[in-house]
Amino acid sequence: MLVKGEAGLGFASSNNSSNGNGSTAEGSSINAKGNVNLTSTGGDIHATGATLNTGKTLNLDSAQNIMLDASQSTAHNDGKNHSAGAEVGVGFQVGAQTGVYVYAAANVGNGHNNSDSTINNNTQLKADTINLHSKGDATLKGAT
Repeated sequence: MLVKGEAGLGFASSNNSSNGNGSTAEGSSINAKGNVNLTSTGGDIHATGATLNTGKTLNLDSAQNIMLDASQSTAHNDGKNHSAGAEVGVGFQVGAQTGVYVYAAANVGNGHNNSDSTINNNTQLKADTINLHSKGDATLKGAT
């Protein structure tokens, strides 16, 4: 027959920290039920993260270039955590091996996380008919 008993005292602690920041890009919006005409007589038409929404026809007419691209929103987060614990105690055992013993246990843990993200906000053209007229280049990079 084996009889065993232990009595101990311990503690545990932990702490966490987090730090985040970011930027949100907001583009311009044009909403119309009829036609929308954007005309440049001496330069480019450049829309970044914009929404051009019409129920009928959307006309972009540029004397030079048309550039439709995405804006970018960013986010960054750092986090840290730490935990620790310890226990000490005494025990006894009666049986095949009879005796008294002392025990101790300890643990420590650390962690760190770091994340970065970028979200592209496309320029959106919404119309029944879309006409792009450019005397230069037409660049759609991040446009739908």
